[in-house]
Amino acid sequence: MSPTKSSFWLSQDPTASPGGELTIGGTNSARYTGDFAYAPLTSETYWQFNMSDVQLGGTSLGWCSEPCPTICDSGTSLIAGPKAQINALNKKLGAVVNAAGEGIFPNCDVIKSLPNVQFVINGNTFTLTPQDYVLQITSGGETTCLSGFDGIDLEGISLYILGDVFIATYTAVFDFKNNQVGGAKSVQ
Repeated sequence: MSPTKSSFWLSQDPTASPGGELTIGGTNSARYTGDFAYAPLTSETYWQFNMSDVQLGGTSLGWCSEPCPTICDSGTSLIAGPKAQINALNKKLGAVVNAAGEGIFPNCDVIKSLPNVQFVINGNTFTLTPQDYVLQITSGGETTCLSGFDGIDLEGISLYILGDVFIATYTAVFDFKNNQVGGAKSVQ
C-alpha cells in the first residue's frame, strides 16, 4: 500500500537539530498547529496549483489578475517569482537589488518596520511576517539582512515557487490521494 500523503517541515533556526523533517505516509502533528488549508492541483507536474493574490500589508500587488501558477518546493531556498515583480517587491520593502538579483537591506533594523506579505491560495491567506521573510546571515561577526524573495524568469512560463522561506513558516503537505497541496502554521 502506498502512502496517501507526505509532509515537509523546516526549522527557522539554521543551527537547530533537526533542521527539517520529511514525514512519509502522513503528517507529524507536533510540527504544525491548526488545520491544513488545501489547494487542488492544476497540474500534477511539480505539484502545481493556483495562487489568486499576493499582498503587501494587506494590499493586493495586482500580480494574479489571472490565477498565478504556483508550486511549493523544498528544493528552492527562497520564494521565487518573475524578476520584474519580485524586484519591484524588494524595492518596495526597501531592499537594494544587486546584479545577482538579491535583495539586500541597508541594515537589519528594518525588520521592526516592514509590512507582512500575504499569499492568497484557494481562499486562504498565508501570512509571512518580516521575521519570516528576512534572512539574517552572520559572517565574520557582521550580520547582513537579505530578502527571502528572489526574481527568476523561466522560459515560457510565469511561475511562483514557495520555497524554504515559506515552508519554514507553513508545514507543507502533499496529498497524493486527493491531488492537493496544503499548508498549516509550523511549530518552531
